Order: sequence, then C-alpha cells, then structure tokens
Amino acid sequence: MNGEMCRELLDLVCEFQSPHTSHIRVMQLDQLFSEYAKDTPPSEQIQAYSTLLQQKEHPSAKLFGALRLHKCIASHHTLLVENASEMLRSLYDFVAADLKTCHGKQSKAISESEMSIIAIIGMATCPDLWEESIDDILKAFEDDETMRIGMLYQFVSQYLDYAGPNRAEVKKRLLHYREDCALQLLNYLHMGILTESGCDLSKQCLECFEIFFNLTGHLLLELSQFVSRLENVVVKDENSMTILLGVAEILSTADDMVCCPNLVMKIMRVLENNVIKSARVILLASNSCPDDFVAFTHFMEWALNIATTPGIYAINEDISDMADNCLLFIHEEYSTLCESTSIASFDSQKKIKHYLAEIYARLAVSISEKTAYPSQDYEAKFSLESFEQFEKYREQRSLLLDACYWFMGESFVSFLNDQFMKHANEGNWNRAEASYYLLGILFPRIDDALSKSTIEAIFCGFSRIAQLPDGKTGLVFSNTLLALMYEMVDDICEYDEQYNSVRLALNLGVMTSRHGTVRSELTRFLARMVPRCTPNSLQQHAEALFGYCFDIYKNDNSTEHVRLQALQIIVNLLIRSERHTEPFVTLLNVIREATSADHDAERQFAFKLHSYCRVFETLGKQDRLIVPVISEYFEIIASLLHGPRSKMSDEALEGVIAAFRALTEKELTGHYESFYQIIDLTMKNHFDQVCRLIEFIFMKCGNEHANLVHRMLLWVRTWATLPKDENLAELFYKTIRKHARPILLAPESQPDGSELLVHFFDYFLQTLYPPHDSSRNVRLNKASHRGILSCFELIETNAVLYDKIRTNLPTLIELSLNPFDTRFFRDVTTQYFQLFLRYFKEPTINYVEQIPGDWMLKSVCRCTPDPKKINTAVVQWLLKGPHRHM
Repeated sequence: MNGEMCRELLDLVCEFQSPHTSHIRVMQLDQLFSEYAKDTPPSEQIQAYSTLLQQKEHPSAKLFGALRLHKCIASHHTLLVENASEMLRSLYDFVAADLKTCHGKQSKAISESEMSIIAIIGMATCPDLWEESIDDILKAFEDDETMRIGMLYQFVSQYLDYAGPNRAEVKKRLLHYREDCALQLLNYLHMGILTESGCDLSKQCLECFEIFFNLTGHLLLELSQFVSRLENVVVKDENSMTILLGVAEILSTADDMVCCPNLVMKIMRVLENNVIKSARVILLASNSCPDDFVAFTHFMEWALNIATTPGIYAINEDISDMADNCLLFIHEEYSTLCESTSIASFDSQKKIKHYLAEIYARLAVSISEKTAYPSQDYEAKFSLESFEQFEKYREQRSLLLDACYWFMGESFVSFLNDQFMKHANEGNWNRAEASYYLLGILFPRIDDALSKSTIEAIFCGFSRIAQLPDGKTGLVFSNTLLALMYEMVDDICEYDEQYNSVRLALNLGVMTSRHGTVRSELTRFLARMVPRCTPNSLQQHAEALFGYCFDIYKNDNSTEHVRLQALQIIVNLLIRSERHTEPFVTLLNVIREATSADHDAERQFAFKLHSYCRVFETLGKQDRLIVPVISEYFEIIASLLHGPRSKMSDEALEGVIAAFRALTEKELTGHYESFYQIIDLTMKNHFDQVCRLIEFIFMKCGNEHANLVHRMLLWVRTWATLPKDENLAELFYKTIRKHARPILLAPESQPDGSELLVHFFDYFLQTLYPPHDSSRNVRLNKASHRGILSCFELIETNAVLYDKIRTNLPTLIELSLNPFDTRFFRDVTTQYFQLFLRYFKEPTINYVEQIPGDWMLKSVCRCTPDPKKINTAVVQWLLKGPHRHM
C-alpha cells in the first residue's frame, strides 16, 4: 500500500471517528468500509489495517485498525492459513512487538484488541504452522502478569467463538495445562482477598477463571483447595467480598450437585463470620443449596437473624432490610415450584412449607414491631435524614407482606388485627398504627380471599376505637386508619346490614376530622364512601359531613384537589338527601364566592370553572339538581367565550361538554338553544372542542332532527371559509357514517339534509391534497377519503348527492389516486373503482379526452411501490372495464 493510499485511508478513518462528522456522512463511510471488507482480499485488508496500527499519534485510527484487523482474521483465518501463512507469522511479530512497546501507554481497548489478534493467530496456526503457538505466546508475556492474564483471558474467550478445523486440537492444548493456569488464577484471587485494596488483576482473573472453568471443567479439586485457604481470612473490604461472591457464583452454576453447594456454603460462612451481609450473598446461598435441607435451614436462620435485628432502624441498626430481597426470592421460587411441579428435592413439600411458615411467622412479628414509629423518647433522636430513611424502610418492609400471607394465610391478617387491638388497649398507638399500616397495604390484594369472620374481626377492631390520641401520634394514626377504611369501602357497604359498618366507618371519619391535616385522606375516603351509601346510613352523620366538607371547600388554604373532592362529597350527599333544596342553594352561593389562596382573579375564575365541571360529573342524570347549575354556568362563561382562545376558555368548554353529557334527553329539550349559542360563539376559536360538542348533540338529539340539521347547515356555510382542519373532516365523516340515514336523510330534515351532504362532499373534495403536495396532512387526507367513500354509499338513495359526485368525477378520480399513504391507499383502491364503475356504466359518460385508456392503470402502478400487491380484481377491471372502450 503506497503512501498516498495510506494517507487517504487515514483521513477517511479520522473523519469516520470524529464527533463532528454528520450522521449521514458516518453512515456513508460505514457503508464504504463494509463494501471494502466484502470486495477486498483478506491479505490486502491486513496490509491496510496494519498501517493504521502504526498511527500512534492517532489513537482512534489505531483502535479502528485493530478492531478491523481482528474481524478480518477471525472471519478468514482458514483461508489465511492456507494461502498466507508467512503473513500471519509476520503479523504476529509486528503486533506482539507493538503490544509490548505500547502497553500501559495506549488505551485498554487497543491493548485488548491486539491481544485478541494474537490469540486468533495462535489458535489458527496451531499445530500445523506453529506447533506450540499457545505455550510460546503465553511464555512471551510471562514477565508481565497483567499481560499474561490478559492473553490467557483472550485465548479462552476467543476459543468460545472459534470455528476452525483445528478446534479440537486447540481445546486439547488448553486443557493440557489447565491445572497450572487455574492455580495461578486462584493465587491471584487469593492475593486480591488478602490485600486491603485488592489485587489489580482480581476482576480480570475472576472473569478469566469463570470462562476457563466453564471451558475445561473438573477444577473442583483446585477450588476446594482455594476455599480451604479462606478459613482464617478476614474479609476487609468490598473488593474482597466481590471476589468471594464471584467464585461462589461460578460454583453455583456447576453441574456437581454434591461438592459445589458445600463449597458455596463455606464461602457464605466466611462472609457471615466477617459480618458482611448483603442481599447478593443471601440470594446466592439460596440458589446454591436446594437439595440440602440442613444447609437450607442454616441459611434461612441466618437470613432471619439479619431481618429481625433488634433496635430502631436508622438509630440502633441499619441492616435488617438487607435480607428482604432474599426472603422475597424464597417466596417466589417456592410458590412457583408448588404451582408447577412437586418438590422432590426436599424431604417433602409439607415439611418445607411448615418450616417456612414458622420462619415467616417470626418475620411477621418482627415487621410489625420494626415498622412502628418510635416513642417520644426516641423521636428526638431522629434527624431529618434518619426520618426519611425510616419512611423508606417502612415501604421496603411492606414488600414482604405478600410472602407472609402466602405462607401464613388468613392467620396473618388475624395476627395484624389482634396486634392492633392489643396495643390499642394498652395505649401504644404507634404499634397499633403499624398494624393498620401493614393491613392497609395488604388488604386490596387479598380482599376477595378473606372470609366473613376475618372481616368481622376487623370491624370489631374499629369498634374498639373510642377516642383518638392527641398530637402527632393521633395525626399519623388517623391518616393510617382512613387509608385502611378507604381500601375496605366495598366491604363496609356490603356488610352494613349485619354489622352497621357504614355508620361505624363514618363515625370514625368524623372523629378524625378534628385533625386538620387529615383532610386529604378524609376527603379521599368520603369521596369513595358516600356514593355507595344509602340515605338511611348517611342520616346520622349527614349534617356533620355537610359542615365539614363546606368548611374544606371554602378554605382557600387547602389544595384544589382536596377542595374539589369535598365538593364532590357535598353533591353526593345532596343526591341522597330529601332536604336538598336549601343546601343546594347554599352550595351555589359558595361556588360563586369561592376564592384562591393568593386571591388572583384568574385563578379564582378557573377554580369556579373546575367546581362546576366537578358538579356536572358528579350529578350525572340527576335532573332535579343539574338544570339550575347549567343555567348559572352558561351565564358565567358567556363573556369568556366571546374573547380569544385561552386555557381558561378551553376549560370552560370542557365544562359545557361535561354538562351536556350529564343531561338526559328529556332535559336537553329546553337547553338545545343554549348549546347552539355556545357553538356560535366559539366555533372560530375552539374548532376541536366545538366538533366534539356537535358530535355529542348528534348522538342525543332525539326529536331535534330538523332544527339540528338546519343549524348544522348554517355552521357549515360559515366554516366553508375556514382553513382545512382534520377535526372538522373527522366530524363530517362520523356524521355521515353514523347519522346520515336516520337524521340527514329523514323526511323532516329535507331539503337541508341533502344540501348538507353536498357541503360535506365539497369539503372532502377540497381537502384532498393533489399528488406530490409536500404540505399534505395525512390525518386530514385519510378522513376526507373515508368521507367520500361514505358519500358514495348514499348515492342510490339521494339523487342530489349522486349528481354532485357525477359532476366532479374527473377530479375525484385523479385525487383518489394520490399516493399519500400507500398502505391506506391499497385498502381503499378496490372500493373506489367499484364505486366509479357505477358511473362508467352509464352510456352518456365519456371521458376519452380527459382520461386516456391506460391512465388509471399507470396511476395505480405509480402509486403502489410493489405492483404485485395491487388488488387482482382492480387490475382486471382496469384492463377489461368499460373505460377501455371509451
């Protein structure tokens, strides 16, 4: 390769590697290099890439050359051995010399690539061209431990993908000195464990040993000797633990089910004795001793000792959550085995489940204790950081609830409820709160499986709450109690007749209301509870709930979400109240006077809009209450809708749509004109929402056919001057599709209905983009095509529409072949031509001058990239149809 070609190649590689090169150019260069590798003989590629290895001042080019050189040799090593053996040996000398010279001065990636090149050459030339290539190469680097380990790693890793004819011979050479290499690797690992900082080679040694172990096998004797040397080792740091875990993981994948579990457990005990406990250790141990029940119980006791470490988390201890992942793993694995197969590896399934039930029962006791907030004596010891850690700890431990329930069944729920009643009687509200906290998290996942007696026992616990504690303890307990009752709402209502549970729950809700900061949980509970209650069950607490919710709604310091929930509760109470008139008038007055915390006029108005929308959503079909609210709402928003579009006007229209949905067909009769006026006001600025509202009106118009069609015609005449809009096209299409025959073509809707259909067709025709229009709107174009096809379906029943389409047929034929979306086009092509055929069969139609005989066939082929995919019926019709004789 001459100097000019070398410089050209170097320039291309530097451009390819530069971060400033455009993405398109990088793709072009990548394609160029791929074609070069495909079309150029391997020997010439080796020469070219070798020149890049000499570019020490261009590291990126050198790395590129090393990677490409490795890929070339790995792909063509058999051919190179047959035709270019001398070149391979020369290449080895060159790469080895460069590696020894530059190792430590160049990037790790370049060194590793050069080692992989040497490894491929060594394996490819063994034994015919170079009998002791592997041994000789390793000896050449024996002065540098790092390079020797690196070369050994490359040999075993490259062998996994090596497919040369001498593969069996290569493996034989590797196995020949497996014990020496294995012992040397284990020595390096032992050094890494003993030294506090760890041996620099430990990680690479570990990876190399894992591959070597999987490749050769039968290294258990060496591993046993290695493990026996660990008895008095003190694990000092994370690096040492990583090495031990790595060796244990290698063992856990071995086929020897007798020796390996014992070796793994020995390593686990070394870690245990050195008080290094982690989820990774425990998970590994659980994987390694499935057939040894004694070892398994030893491991489970160890995990349980960690999980039940005494003391308050974040103050006295910080390790009790480290075994949680392991305990979850045991549950998942065991439950999966129970569902799929019998557990033949244990003495019996009953034995292991009984044992695990005892373990998880002890765990449940610990969780109920350790998730309780500390007493006042300890509370002062919590820093902000410690408190946040404790909150996360509570969430973490709660993940074990499913496992405890799986092994203990309903007795676990009974245990939590008994713990609550016990500690509530003793006045230990922190422990009582922890029981309800855990029960509240678990309950929604097991509700359907609980017996009536268990539910009754929980209600019994509720009845024991005569009064709530004061201060922060009372606040925390109140929130937890409300969260539990929220999850139990369905059961509270279902068992109301037997246990009077609704009044009991509402009574507790009223009791918690004296803690001002529970309003979020309380309104959340009541918003779900009240709609499910009967008027009788609400009677006792209705006044108190009215007062409480009115106070929350009027309190501008509460969040908007909480205030709107309170409003929702009020409306639900009104629906179930016989004396609704006076409170409802009060409600409307309160909404009018509602303020925001910062008294900003815009925010106050927005909050009023949200309030009305929430009323509409909650009232539903309550005719007696919704009508006055709608009338007042329309008065409020009229001035807003006169102005330009804004976020607030959008919200106002959302309220209109919510109000329309809430009205029954009977009540709509007196409000159609109001909705029409709103549409008149907003059609220019709120096209998308107006289209939605019109669609709703069409769905519920009842006896309003003629008036609605006339109004629609007036709106369409106005819209004819507006820009193309996909929302409008979708509205017209849906109107034709769903309401053409029952509404637009009804006798009482004529002649406005037929004229409206013609306007629809004109709009669709105007919105079909001409071919090759770069500004086309795909969604609009699709809606227009669907609309035209829907119009075609009506031509047999409407002469006006038939004549309109007939007049515009040449334009329609051209636009229908617009290749805006090939996939969609193929779907509708057949429909179009079948519909055109109706017109072409008329002897009076002649488009010879406008449409050449083969024009449509060429158009179809031009619009469809793969002519084979054109519908066969369409092609036959195009070739033989009536237009061929025009």
